[in-house]
Amino acid sequence: MRAVYICSIYFLSFSMAAAQTEATLKVGAKSYTISELLKRPEIETVTVKHDPAYGGQEMQYEAIGAAALFAETNLREDEVVQFRCLDGFAASISKERIMHTSAGQSIAYIAIENPKSKWLDLPLKPSSGSAGPFYLVWLNPELSGILQEEWPYQVVAFEVKGRLKDLYPRMFPKHQEDARVARGLKLFQQTCFACHTMNREGPSQVGPDLNLPLNPTEYLKESVLPRYNRNPKSIRSWEGSKMPGFGPETFSDKDIANVVAYLIILG
Repeated sequence: MRAVYICSIYFLSFSMAAAQTEATLKVGAKSYTISELLKRPEIETVTVKHDPAYGGQEMQYEAIGAAALFAETNLREDEVVQFRCLDGFAASISKERIMHTSAGQSIAYIAIENPKSKWLDLPLKPSSGSAGPFYLVWLNPELSGILQEEWPYQVVAFEVKGRLKDLYPRMFPKHQEDARVARGLKLFQQTCFACHTMNREGPSQVGPDLNLPLNPTEYLKESVLPRYNRNPKSIRSWEGSKMPGFGPETFSDKDIANVVAYLIILG
């Protein structure tokens, strides 16, 4: 009887300890528990009109602006950020896009699953639970051409992997004296690199490499490239194509010309 009593106390203590274990989000070198984030003054309720994790339905979340958390990590401008999920899946994500705060761009939020009001199970993966404990969501994703791959759910960490030039040296042209090329490289890093590799360097497998085996400037007329950026499906379209169009609020005509200049010098 005494043994049963001791075992009961042990399992009760174990259950209480497990219940007290909180999910933690790591951002760079810092870590945040759910309760810490929910108490922050920046917390707000955001409405996602067409949530890709939930089949396009409208969802509401308690969330904090991703830029606010990333600003606390003192990341260098050229460092690469990679998200990691509960199942071990990891991929790089554009730090520059996450740090956007202006009204003319997509704004990233880290949605936080409150243990007292759990989210719905994922409709396509009900056995894996909800999109929590943390989920990167976007308001006005169309403004910056945010793709479904940039909505990671069940996130546990945003990790700093190193400096961009050290990780992917072949995406940098040997000569960057031309201001257009330097600006084009920056724009490529901020937007294109989220989906494309360059000289087979980079983490993304969404779109094709933009220099190998051929550079787009070698098989598309220079006059066609701006149209392709504005509306890819007006130039070529196929089932499974994911590239969004970029309006002037995201890429000005000058921005597109700078990216083309960068592509030409690498070609």
